Amino acid sequence: MPYQGLLDIRYGRPAKCRIRIYEHEADEPPGSPVVLITDLADNAGEDISAAAEIIVGTLLATLTEATDLSTSTPPAFINHYPEEITGTTDSYELVEFDDPAVAELMIEETAAGAPASGRRVVWSIEDARFVAADKKMVETLLASGM
Repeated sequence: MPYQGLLDIRYGRPAKCRIRIYEHEADEPPGSPVVLITDLADNAGEDISAAAEIIVGTLLATLTEATDLSTSTPPAFINHYPEEITGTTDSYELVEFDDPAVAELMIEETAAGAPASGRRVVWSIEDARFVAADKKMVETLLASGM
């Protein structure tokens, strides 16, 4: 998924990550989706934690079209840093936030070093927090749908 963190927009750096959504439709009632956001070694922009509020906001805005978040539990979001980025083992963090409401931000768009060329709408959530998670916890979340 392409995205742009606030610094990426300012300096014109494209960023990308891998998104995997795990749904548990066989459950009665169905569990909440679990979204695994993986940072990529060739990501030229802000890392997924720095841009978490924009990535999660964009995903929630997209998922809201398919799911009524006012009557369901919001998805769980997990940031994943693979071994090739950490240099050791995969690392994970749960992305938590108090309110699943999505805000539209108007951003002045610039080309690197140039004056503002226009405005762009970016979806965002507020006040993302990160909780370290281990691989076993992540596997449990992916298997259970919370």
